[in-house]
Amino acid sequence: MVAASQFGAILLLALVSCLHAYHFSSMPAGLGKHPGRTSAQSDKRLRTVLQGILTLKSSAHDRDSADLFTSHSKPATRNVPHFSRKSVLATLPFAALAALQPAKEASASSLLDESGLAYGRWWVFPLAPYSKKKTVRTEIVKDEVWAFDQIIGALYVWTPLRMTVVKLGKGGLLVFNPVPPTEECLKLVRELEGEHGNVRYVVLGSTALEHKSAAGPFKRHFPSSELWVVPDQYSFPFGLENIGMLDYTQLFWGLNPRPLPLNSDGEVPWKDDLDHLVLGPFKSRGGEAPGVFEDVAFLHKRTKTLLVTDVVQTFPSKIPDVILDDPRALLFHARDDAFGKVQDTPEVRQRGWERIALFSLFFQPGGVDVVPWGQAFEDLKKGQMNELGWNGLFPFTWRAQDGPHPQGKFYWKESVEALKDKCFVPAVLQKLILDREPSKVLAFADRVAQWDFERIVPSHLGAEIKAGPAEFRAAFQFLEDGGDFAGNLETRPLSGDAQFLDDVSKSLQEFGTISAPDKKVEDARKKRKERAGITEGRRGSGDGWGPFRN
Repeated sequence: MVAASQFGAILLLALVSCLHAYHFSSMPAGLGKHPGRTSAQSDKRLRTVLQGILTLKSSAHDRDSADLFTSHSKPATRNVPHFSRKSVLATLPFAALAALQPAKEASASSLLDESGLAYGRWWVFPLAPYSKKKTVRTEIVKDEVWAFDQIIGALYVWTPLRMTVVKLGKGGLLVFNPVPPTEECLKLVRELEGEHGNVRYVVLGSTALEHKSAAGPFKRHFPSSELWVVPDQYSFPFGLENIGMLDYTQLFWGLNPRPLPLNSDGEVPWKDDLDHLVLGPFKSRGGEAPGVFEDVAFLHKRTKTLLVTDVVQTFPSKIPDVILDDPRALLFHARDDAFGKVQDTPEVRQRGWERIALFSLFFQPGGVDVVPWGQAFEDLKKGQMNELGWNGLFPFTWRAQDGPHPQGKFYWKESVEALKDKCFVPAVLQKLILDREPSKVLAFADRVAQWDFERIVPSHLGAEIKAGPAEFRAAFQFLEDGGDFAGNLETRPLSGDAQFLDDVSKSLQEFGTISAPDKKVEDARKKRKERAGITEGRRGSGDGWGPFRN
């Protein structure tokens, strides 16, 4: 039997059922659509199901009054529940939706003008900020490459979700990984069209829901463009492996999506401007279980810019502008515990951002202790900043530099310094996906490393990684017996952050969701741990071990 801790459970639910990621739980492409129903009818049916699961108090469109923990509610007395690993995992998809209800709105004076931010199909992927999505456009390369950032997250773990637009040599634009097409977002794209030509190609470079749910709606605003998608889109209840069948699913209805070739060696319309290479597919248990991960790398040759979805990321030292648009999340996570009170200063915001980034990368970083369910709700009565939202729910504490720290865990600032502004493969991909088929991954990394690039633009976290082929290839040494590389999860301090995902991997294997890691990869990990003096050991009850404590 195991005790389900509050925050670890919430973030694991988001991890396994929704993906930010991350990725074996891709959205069923056909969910909510039936050939005999209109789009509006299908939308209504799916929205009704979601409302029932969420048990919202009001309409799905009224997020202001749909707060799970409003300031007027009294904390209920709750017992700490006990579940088996299998029972916890079996209920993840539905519990995740219930856990991710909206936080309370800030006062009107604290927010910028919200005209043009509305997005009516937010319920397809119901994560914050729900129906109102701010878009921030950043010019990466003057008159050539632009990033469009929106927010995605849960429990104020808000991070950027990114669309990248590149200019084509003969005029026009290519859009990589569209974001929800709000009025504001479309206005910013139309401005580029006015200067550089129309959107000619819309490319979906992932099977993950946060990307694919926006691809169809975005493309519909550019009817003369072509939609290209990575070929192994997951569909439920029938595995529509034939790309042509995707035209009959909800997300791509009537759009005639084209399968993205595995590489650009053949005839592709952007061949003069871009090279590309698909990574994957990586299917759950080799295809025996539903779910798939796929990524793609695009090289914009003229600007030496590499575009990817998830396969490498960076921990940006500078707070992304889209996160600064609403500082509540930064202040929320700048506190050390539920009783903390902070002032809105640049230093406090920076601390909040660094902790948010750690949560987004590790789901349960090594620097936190988890507060049990019952205690977390009891602490609501004494919260000092409940007005930030969630009625002050803060089910964890950040340990001080001098600890005491549980065995194998370290001060959170060490992890920030180990990752800051570096190019690395995210921990969730290292621990749950890419380590299952290393030869496929290394072949991809070797080929991309032959390209000429000087910057990388991923679809999450930092908008630009100052890195070239050598830094890109080094990030994949986790699959080999490499030692000194960014994102090494088998040395201090990141070994402590990775403990939660290690346990998730073991539990999902026991449940039959994923296969075991490749043996050579596991042997290399053991060697790195031995060289670093990292020893295995069970931790205490409050060390952030999540819902899988013994």
